[in-house]
Parts: sequence; structure tokens; C-alpha cells
Amino acid sequence: MNYISINYTKIIDLVSNNYIYNPISNIKKISYELKFNGCTDIIDSNIDSDIYIIASIETNKYGTPFLTLYHVRDGIIKTIKVDKKQYKENPCVEGDILRCAFRTQPKKIKETDNNGKEEWVETGDSEIVLKVYSIEESD
Repeated sequence: MNYISINYTKIIDLVSNNYIYNPISNIKKISYELKFNGCTDIIDSNIDSDIYIIASIETNKYGTPFLTLYHVRDGIIKTIKVDKKQYKENPCVEGDILRCAFRTQPKKIKETDNNGKEEWVETGDSEIVLKVYSIEESD
């Protein structure tokens, strides 16, 4: 301990020269916290309102992807259905920073008719779907 206290500044200088500190942006810090911790308490009201960070990704039995998105501007987390074609053409991973455009569309469920044939039927309700997004930053 005595050696460290006497040579503290030399040790810090040596470490600083070998491991250069590069500060990161606030949004990147949020992205890392979501990716590695699964949560964050950072909110940045200066970020554009259409910017979200992927907290998690799940796919249902029909192959439809659902993203759990963290809204950087207000800290709200929500799970949103994603357009399959968009997701296939533009795959993303947890921690990615997205610029999102949402659309409302009729909600559909799979039902079996009298002949035993399954088909998608509109329920009369609507749902919000992530139709288009661009990856602003990825890890």
C-alpha cells in the first residue's frame, strides 16, 4: 500500500498512456447499459423523438419479431411488433440505436373456419407496428 501511495501519479500516468480514455456519448452509454444490464435510468430530452434503443428481441411462433424499445427522450419502454419484411431486410440486435416510424394497422388473429382451414381474420381492433426503421448506430 505504501508503494502505491508513493508512486500513485506514476502509476496513473503509465495506465493512462496505455489505456486511452475515449469519452462516449450519452446515447451510447444508454445503449451499453441496456445491452449489458438490461435496464437504464438515463433519459436525454435533447435526443430526437423518433430515436429508440433495442432492449430485447423476441420472435413468436409465426416468425413475427417483437422489439422491446427504450425511448431515450422519456424513458418509456414498450414492446412493438415489427414488419417481417423490414426486419428480414434490415436485421438488428440488442443495443442498436434506431430511428423509427410506426404505423397503425388492423389487428389480425388466426382462426379456423368450419372446414378446418386456418386463416387470418381482422379483430376490429388496431395495433401499432414498427413499419420502417434505420439503424443509426450498431455495436
